[in-house]
Amino acid sequence: MKKYIFILIAMISYSLTAQNSVRVYNQNVIPGKAGDVVNLFNNFFGEAEYKSGGVMLQSVSFRNNVTHRIVFYGDPSNWGEVEQRPQGAWSNFLGQLRNLTFPNPQDSALLSIISWSSGDTEEFKAAKIWDINVENPSKMKAAFDELTEKNQDILGGRSVGLVQYDAGGPDGATHGIVLYGKNLNDLTLKEREIRSTKQFADYVSKRGNVEYVKTYIVNVVSRF
Repeated sequence: MKKYIFILIAMISYSLTAQNSVRVYNQNVIPGKAGDVVNLFNNFFGEAEYKSGGVMLQSVSFRNNVTHRIVFYGDPSNWGEVEQRPQGAWSNFLGQLRNLTFPNPQDSALLSIISWSSGDTEEFKAAKIWDINVENPSKMKAAFDELTEKNQDILGGRSVGLVQYDAGGPDGATHGIVLYGKNLNDLTLKEREIRSTKQFADYVSKRGNVEYVKTYIVNVVSRF
């Protein structure tokens, strides 16, 4: 069974040219039904084999009316499950999911991973996401790549990435920054450590104008 985290490629020490595609479907789970959603997700996706990438269920914190999200990721030229589902399987799954979610949010999104440094997917299952508007994408990517490359020791096996919204960016965001950690406290301390470095000051000076739109936390509940 493949071991991947949110929109990831296979675990390697350092990669900046992912270009995987990601599809995020936000959910608002009815209070008390989170366990049922996990069971439904695991039962439906747990035995599937994927041509590339995989699927995750993540819990979401600090976002209004979004409690969970289902994340599909992989190579768009080799997308999906190896075996075709029986007729009606998807509609049955979606029907059961709708019975556990209400009201459903309208800001699901399509993304591309444009820069990714992979880390330990078992130890670091929480992530902080900064949705941003980027004025100059090429400057932003170059500055981000340089920052990531020079801070591998500080990251200590944590995944970090830059994604581009191809459709449905929250509140019009064009890009997102993702940093994984053990939990919220670990993410807070690691962010402070990174921001205190000279490399971060250089990154800010080189990336061009960036507007922060939304910040929230996700945790990987299940992945296949």
